[in-house]
Amino acid sequence: MRAEIPLSHNESRLLKNILANVSLYRTLDSDQLDKVVRASRILRPCSGKQIVQKDEPTKGIYLVVYGQVRVYFDRKDGAERTIAILGHDNCFGVPEVILDRPHLASVEVISDAMVVMTPRETLFELAHENPIFSERLLSCVAHQLYHLMHDAKRHTLNTATERLAGFLLRQRAYQSNNTVELNASKTVIASKLGISSETFSRLLHSFSDQGLIEVHGRHIKILDDKGIAGMQPA
Repeated sequence: MRAEIPLSHNESRLLKNILANVSLYRTLDSDQLDKVVRASRILRPCSGKQIVQKDEPTKGIYLVVYGQVRVYFDRKDGAERTIAILGHDNCFGVPEVILDRPHLASVEVISDAMVVMTPRETLFELAHENPIFSERLLSCVAHQLYHLMHDAKRHTLNTATERLAGFLLRQRAYQSNNTVELNASKTVIASKLGISSETFSRLLHSFSDQGLIEVHGRHIKILDDKGIAGMQPA
């Protein structure tokens, strides 16, 4: 289903430079980075391929170098619920590694990606050697839990209209542009917001009819920031 490719010499040098500049591994010294590089494997899955399957035993931490992946659950009705969309410098599998538990969710690539998997054993060796690295691991878990709780709060307390309004304003802030480029398909984004694709499309049409936005495929031009902000809860 996926290939874990041993690193060539050139790839090892490139990977060391990459890891030295990502948040999780930034505090490691040169020898410790070499240890990570020697133990790690590069995955280059194309869009639509799975990296992790639900209930699969944990192998290590996965770092997204480029591209995007989505973390999702299969629901009993056959539908899927996306809980996170991760891109450059994002990790997944950290709680499973720390607890040595199977993966609770599946992970699928949504744009051609490069992902680096570092084994659990290597990570624990580094954690014993480098207390700051241990703090980074805990911080990664804490951030993931915080964002999950924040999403749960939105889905519990906010209406579909409020969720979409908040999403558009957050994306505008991240992209620093009046035109938001959707970072995934509308189906995946709707799932992330906890609404159906039909509701997502209907709300986009409603926002457009009100003169708040213009929709051009995956590009959404924000016409009225204050109007959209007014749709969020006080």
